Amino acid sequence: MANVRLSINPKLLEKLHSETNIQNTQLVAEALTLLEWAVSEAKEGRYLVTTDEKGENVKKVSLPSLDAAFETKDLKERLKSKFNDFVDSVSEKFQGGKEEGKGAQSWKGRVTSEDDESMP
Repeated sequence: MANVRLSINPKLLEKLHSETNIQNTQLVAEALTLLEWAVSEAKEGRYLVTTDEKGENVKKVSLPSLDAAFETKDLKERLKSKFNDFVDSVSEKFQGGKEEGKGAQSWKGRVTSEDDESMP
């Protein structure tokens, strides 16, 4: 476990303690767990929203960390698409004008969701 020192407004801590009845250590652990989950959802391209009991009054949860994670997902998708377009273009040029069986080579590489692990 890592030890972390935080400077947090004592009024905020007291308010959260009185509303949740949990101590500071648990409060921070739960906050980080919630943030970790929210970031993983954003990385999957999902938005976090809140609604009232009727499913109305929908509001998007927006935090800089979630926006950054969502943009990372979007960037990966755009890079994947551009790479696949490039591969298609190269493949067409590589195969263009040659007859099959006369030294023509074929190569077709694509980025799929299984390849996402290797992408930054």
